[in-house]
Amino acid sequence: MASPPFLPDQTKPGDSDVVSQFPTAERTFRDVIESWLLVDHDTSGFHAQVTLPERGSDPTNDTDTGFLYTKDDGSGNTELFYEDDDGNVIQLTSGGVLNFGSAVTLTDLSLTGEFSEAKGADVASAATTDIWTPGDGNYVHITGTNTITSLGTAPQAGAERECYADAAFTLTDGANLVLPGGADITAAAGDVFTVRADTTTKMVVTKYTKADGTAVATQVFSESYDSGDKTFADFTVSHGLSSAPKLLQLWAHCQTAEYGYNVGDYVLLNPALSSTPISGGGVAIQTTATQIIVSVNLSGVLLVRPDGGGGSNAGLLTAGNWNLVVRAWA
Repeated sequence: MASPPFLPDQTKPGDSDVVSQFPTAERTFRDVIESWLLVDHDTSGFHAQVTLPERGSDPTNDTDTGFLYTKDDGSGNTELFYEDDDGNVIQLTSGGVLNFGSAVTLTDLSLTGEFSEAKGADVASAATTDIWTPGDGNYVHITGTNTITSLGTAPQAGAERECYADAAFTLTDGANLVLPGGADITAAAGDVFTVRADTTTKMVVTKYTKADGTAVATQVFSESYDSGDKTFADFTVSHGLSSAPKLLQLWAHCQTAEYGYNVGDYVLLNPALSSTPISGGGVAIQTTATQIIVSVNLSGVLLVRPDGGGGSNAGLLTAGNWNLVVRAWA
């Protein structure tokens, strides 16, 4: 069998060769062709391997043609490349493994074994803390103590990262950073939370685990209203909340000292009626989607006296000595 470089002798058969020499020349030619084929094929004609000698440069692109080839990656390594008909070159291997230097889209991926994710480089906390760049792992540590209002731009909606707090910093709830309970979270070292991209710019923290095992505080109310001081009498106010309040409070604000209360004191009133130990009454608070209605009992408002009252522990407030303040939350 012929030996490399497997080049046939193009001078044979020569013009002056006799017919008896043709079989020898033909056998030699067949031997060369067979040697070519057996580099990458078995004797049944099937591919045994594909040998791609390293090219010195990328091929010249051609219409409706793609090129698969090897070349030096610039670091002395021979790697596999592909060039499309527009001349775009993709490096397919790196260091002996498939090169996923950019995002790879997989459809209907089913796994029958383990799936090991990578830990990415640490990310420094900042107003915009980009947990998606450089994209070298799905688990990242966040360092520093700067307040975070954004977690950067995700490569696509649905992307996910798990974050570990190396230090104390504040996560600020907002339109593009949605936190559990709708309230800011002060992270402590060792806290772990999962971030899911609802859109490429809106991040939702779907799970938050505190290092000390305590629960994340949730925000019950998102809006509040304070009427300011009102005359001690019936009144109606528009609360301006987006819905009817879930919690209402009516406070008496002391204007002139009475019953042991000092000017400026606030006393939470009980919206109820009472006839003992002395004749008196209370207040009623009604609410609608737009208004709060306060009604004061004509007999007065009964209040416990801190000064003891000479044996009586309650007294009727003097209207001129007090203002009313209503507060609401939704």
